[in-house]
Amino acid sequence: MNLTTTSCPYNESTCKFIDSEGNCLSDNMVLDLILKYVSITYYEWICIILYVIVFIVGTIGNLLVIIVIQRNRSMRTVTNMFIMNLAAADLLVLVFCLPATVIQDVTKTWFFGLVLCKFVNYIQNMSISVSVLTLMAISVERYQAIVYPLKFSGTKQRARILILSVWILSLLLVLPDAIMMTLIRQYGDEIETIYLT
Repeated sequence: MNLTTTSCPYNESTCKFIDSEGNCLSDNMVLDLILKYVSITYYEWICIILYVIVFIVGTIGNLLVIIVIQRNRSMRTVTNMFIMNLAAADLLVLVFCLPATVIQDVTKTWFFGLVLCKFVNYIQNMSISVSVLTLMAISVERYQAIVYPLKFSGTKQRARILILSVWILSLLLVLPDAIMMTLIRQYGDEIETIYLT
């Protein structure tokens, strides 16, 4: 759908949109095209249902991990602290990013404005970074425990410092994305579309 703004030679009024063949399109015709473009298909309904299942199961599962580790002192081991950190990062993605991603994937349009465009993508990228860096920290901890079993002291204080470092590093690593993220309007000022970097 290639629409441009021009004056309409067919009647002396101004035509907001013309199609790729040069025909004037009324506002209603443009809205019909948009509705046809963003209407939900059978495949998209399946994706929505799967997203909802992932959202419910993921939210409950990650909350249970956090609650169990927090309530049971015997569960507060160094490894479980890292696992709880992974659960917190996953929970951020599920709560803040998944709903907006579903809507954007289905409608192919971003309805939430520039602030949420920056915020949702920042949280999403930060959470992914936290997950990756936490897995890396777990790997380094396990490596040191196996290679240097007599020298290694994996303390809770060390784990807390590593987890805090992971979050700070993740916050800083994805900051350029939040600064550079913007919205592009297509088809005039009528439709605000997908965010781009």
